[in-house]
Order: sequence, then structure tokens, then C-alpha cells
Amino acid sequence: MSDDQDLLVEFDTLRQASLGISQTIDAVRKLAVSKIVGPNVMYGHDGVHGAFADFCSRWDEGVGELVKDGDSLSDGLKTAVDQFLQGEGANVRGYTPSYDPSGGH
Repeated sequence: MSDDQDLLVEFDTLRQASLGISQTIDAVRKLAVSKIVGPNVMYGHDGVHGAFADFCSRWDEGVGELVKDGDSLSDGLKTAVDQFLQGEGANVRGYTPSYDPSGGH
């Protein structure tokens, strides 16, 4: 972006993205991949059952890490919007016009 371009930030869109990520993560959190594995007799072979249980356990760990990343992303978006708006509020409160539109000096 060059210096002569304005930055347009859609705060409502960022808040909606944060909320959407959070809702998705909450839904994923309720799913436990490790619960997919059924009883040993369903597989007809101890090795197949064990391999699938191991796979699901590792998959569950990966999903857990993705959930942490998603939480961080959602929190980061919300924090960025909040901090930007706080800074804008401080800028507006601290602004003193050099010209009095009422004609006074």
C-alpha cells in the first residue's frame, strides 16, 4: 500500500469474523475424534482396532492444536478491533481544532 492510499477497516466485519471463528471452534470442541473408535469386536482384528484408535488419538491431538490456534485468531481479531477503536476514541477526545467555526478565537 502506498502512502497516498487510505486504509479502510470494516470493524463490524472483523467482529463478525471473530464471532464466526469462535462459534466454529466451539462446535469443533464438542467433537471428540477419539470417540469415533468403537469396541474391538467391530474391527475383527486387534491390530486394525489398535491402529485406528491410535490414528484417532493423534488426530484428536491435532484438532486440539487447531482449536487453540482458532481461539488465538478469534481473540486477536477482537483485541485488534477493540484497541484500534480505543485509540481512535483517544484521538478524537484529544483533538483540538485550530479554528473555531463559531467565529470566536
